[in-house]
Amino acid sequence: MQASGVKKGNSVTSIRKSSISKSIDQGATIKQINRASRHKDGPRTVADHYDMNLNDTVKETLVRFE
Repeated sequence: MQASGVKKGNSVTSIRKSSISKSIDQGATIKQINRASRHKDGPRTVADHYDMNLNDTVKETLVRFE
């Protein structure tokens, strides 16, 4: 990743996490997030691992939205 200009200390997972969190902030739908992140079980994965905002309302909505 350093060869591509990504700063040391950033990982693929941290970049994905930031991208998903930013998508949530900007109002992306769960379908858009699933397509972009390519997670098999998108709503549960996003709610459990990637919602850095700790917004319970968003988490509940994502988990129930399938």
